[in-house]
Amino acid sequence: MVPFNSWREYTLLQDMFTSNIKNDVPSFELSCPVQRCNLTIGATLSDKRLLGNSNGVVINIAPNLLKNKLDATIKKLSNILRDDITWFFWGMESPQMFTYWDAQIANIQYHNEIAYHSHSSLSIPYGHFVASKPMDIVPGKDWTKDKTHLIAWMASNCENTFWPRSEFVNDLLNYMPIDMYGKCGNLSCLPPMSPECNNMLSKYKFYLALENTECDEYITEKFWENCMKHNVVPVVYGGRRAAYETLAPPNSFIHVGDFATADELAQYLMALDRDDQKYNEFFQWRLKGHVQTNYPPLNPDVFCEMIPLLSSETPKIKQKVSESKYFKSCRDKPTGLFAKVGSYSNWSPWK
Repeated sequence: MVPFNSWREYTLLQDMFTSNIKNDVPSFELSCPVQRCNLTIGATLSDKRLLGNSNGVVINIAPNLLKNKLDATIKKLSNILRDDITWFFWGMESPQMFTYWDAQIANIQYHNEIAYHSHSSLSIPYGHFVASKPMDIVPGKDWTKDKTHLIAWMASNCENTFWPRSEFVNDLLNYMPIDMYGKCGNLSCLPPMSPECNNMLSKYKFYLALENTECDEYITEKFWENCMKHNVVPVVYGGRRAAYETLAPPNSFIHVGDFATADELAQYLMALDRDDQKYNEFFQWRLKGHVQTNYPPLNPDVFCEMIPLLSSETPKIKQKVSESKYFKSCRDKPTGLFAKVGSYSNWSPWK
């Protein structure tokens, strides 16, 4: 079985592999019209024929499957692959989560990085704002219409986060009502992450788009899918405000770091609930451009964009993952350790 079946992000990739197995190796042909060539993409750690004839190898695309085997796997690949092959590091999860899966990931050496971070060789942000083709052309729409609920949060990962997220939400709950869906709350919407559940969010004014880690530019579908596509104002936290401003539509979100306490944030949200004019200002960006989502799912066509980086004319200088701006983008050095219960009393938001 191709090792991507447990990752919903890789559904398209999984389907292409499972329908194209040659010589017991899952592989498929990819046509790249812009680059004017075709690629053969294979999933293997042992097929010497395929690996020996390859121009590039992507490491870390399913990191939890190589836990405690990473060093041995890379040594094995190094013995098979040609010296002139291009090594790519895959980083669509946060450095904190990768380090939790396997601390050895920090020592991977590679030529080019495919990650959500803007300084990566091939940057694939989960989403971004495009200042063209406005989503609306007529100003003055009342975005409070048909919004019958105040604020929602959907989460099933209640404890395994790198900052005291659940404790923060529980503190906020002391000052305002929150509809909490999933294992971390008392409400349910099934199946989880389905279009039906996401569409249900449209009746809310606000949504807690809180990432599980404090890393700049790690802005996932919590923001792009749950909020931007369903006209909900996100209350965000993960990276610093400045990192959100580089990718998000202008004046489209509320950052937790702008408030000294959960009480102060709650008072601001409830004031916005009473002021339709100020609430509607969070949607003025729709008159200036639109949102483009890139991931998930992983579109296999992204591998076409690797072709220029395979050129022999491109300098092949390796660096460690730990030396990259992607890895250094977190508030604290990635340790792979989750926030301890009770740490909220000593925590303050990253601004």
